[in-house]
Amino acid sequence: MARVTIYNIAEEVGVSTATVSRVLNGSTLIAPETAEAIRAAAGRLGYRKRTIRRQRGRAILHIRLVLPNRPERAQKLFYDYADLLAGIKHGVQDNRVNVVTDVEGESLDLFGHKKGGDVDGVIFAFTRPAEAVYDQLAGRGVPVLTLHRLVEGRDYITCDNVEGMRRLVGELAVHRRDCDEALRPCYLRLEAIRDIADDRQRGIVAGCRTAGIRFTKRDVLGVEAIANVDKRLIDRIDRRRYNAVLCFNDVVAAAFCQAARAAGIDPARRWEVTGFDNSPLRDLMRPRPATISLPVLTLGEQAGRWIRRRIVERSDEPFAVRIPGEYLEGDHDDDQ
Repeated sequence: MARVTIYNIAEEVGVSTATVSRVLNGSTLIAPETAEAIRAAAGRLGYRKRTIRRQRGRAILHIRLVLPNRPERAQKLFYDYADLLAGIKHGVQDNRVNVVTDVEGESLDLFGHKKGGDVDGVIFAFTRPAEAVYDQLAGRGVPVLTLHRLVEGRDYITCDNVEGMRRLVGELAVHRRDCDEALRPCYLRLEAIRDIADDRQRGIVAGCRTAGIRFTKRDVLGVEAIANVDKRLIDRIDRRRYNAVLCFNDVVAAAFCQAARAAGIDPARRWEVTGFDNSPLRDLMRPRPATISLPVLTLGEQAGRWIRRRIVERSDEPFAVRIPGEYLEGDHDDDQ
């Protein structure tokens, strides 16, 4: 008679083999009803666990990394995903990890092929799935991490967007005081990534309040896409006589400066333009804007730490990390 394996149990219950393995190894991360169904099926089928001594670091963990599918080409310039992968590999230390990448979208199916059922964990990077996806993964007992999105009640690692923008406003206020001119900022936000845009707006409001700077909803200008940063927007900002434009990120800052030059305005002489993320595009800008770094490598290293704690060590402690970004001063034109 053929030996009963976890694959037989997984097929019987309709869950992944990873879920079966966790339950049979005493994990508390699986829903009680699912765990009970697995144990019952194991007894009914006559499963006998083999005693295997496995050295630490010898098992290969299968991680699905889901990346965003940005419809606008310019949005693909935001982050260096190679740094993210390098960080994950470094963060897992001596554990062996097979990272399979996917792109979000309607066709995304985390369990639609043979290896999908064996996934040990899923990481959503720079995107947040629907609640139904979280529920599906929880039902199968698969740990899930969200990178660069704050998802209360779930595992997440994110840059501290609020504190980053607050720091940026504070630095600009000091620089303007040194120039004997009060800061009059506006916020150019990207509506396509609303949750991050909201966080960064809260940081600006907090920074202005601390510095005693007037900032109202009228000073918030939203665009649906980077392509909408055009002459009409430049004219609108120019008419309101702002002296600083705090952009959603470095890519929006680059688009703003390009549109200003196309309108016949030297942005470096008219405004202090800031970005966020310290993306590779910033190094091509002259002058480079002040920004807050989003340490993608550190995000990856923290994700590797999550893999160790949640999957290898099977810890059920909450995992919520906010990484402070570093303020990077912009280039200053002495002729301004």
